[in-house]
This record gives sequence, C-alpha cells and structure tokens, in this order.
Amino acid sequence: MLDPHGAVAYKALEDYITTKPGNKGIILETAHPVKFPDVVEELLMTKIPLPESAKSLFTKKKESILLSNTFDKVKEWMLCKA
Repeated sequence: MLDPHGAVAYKALEDYITTKPGNKGIILETAHPVKFPDVVEELLMTKIPLPESAKSLFTKKKESILLSNTFDKVKEWMLCKA
C-alpha cells in the first residue's frame, strides 16, 4: 500500500522505465497511512488506527527543506543527516 506521494513516485518510476527499457529505480517510501487518513480510509473503507508512537507527531511543527533535484545533492544531504 502506497500513500499518495508514494503512488505518484511509483507512477513516475513506471513511466520512466517504460521509456527507458532496461533501467531500474527505487522509491523511498516512509509515510505511515495515518499521515493521510482521509484518502487512505476512504480508499480502504476502514478506519486507520493511530499508533501510540505517532500521536506526538501531530503536535510538532512541520518543516520543509528545499533541495536541488540532482542525485548528488540529495545523496549529500542524506549522508550529512546520518
């Protein structure tokens, strides 16, 4: 099961591989379905239980980081966060 962002990434990878046969790719998918309850619950027709470990996440400030869309820049950012 993919969240909305993961589904878009999967479709983009699928399109890429269709136009470039023989290539492969990866999708980094980390979101829990509870992050998108409206969409996921409607599609699955069931309530998604909120894990105890995730409850505090909904009280935190959301932050975004603007990154270049090149592999090297994303890799550099990921490695400095390790």
